[in-house]
Amino acid sequence: MLTRLSLRLRVFLIFAGLAAAVIAATVVGLWLGYSRLGDPGAAQGFVQAGVLAGFAALGLLALGLLAVPTALLIRRRSALPGARGGTAAGSG
Repeated sequence: MLTRLSLRLRVFLIFAGLAAAVIAATVVGLWLGYSRLGDPGAAQGFVQAGVLAGFAALGLLALGLLAVPTALLIRRRSALPGARGGTAAGSG
């Protein structure tokens, strides 16, 4: 099923799944910490920490998602001309 999808879409789906897993793990960890603390006044701090952690995780994953196409472009441009079928160093 996934073999019919383009490489870009598959890479995007991997990063989207990773983002969902990181956010879910953050929510579960904060929920467990809050439930064990037992102080109802600390809820606002846990929510603020969760929002900050979520945005930080999504930002780092977005940087990784931007790095993949850049790395693929550099790899494609730096390949040997003979491997691509070109005749001169600048062809392509």
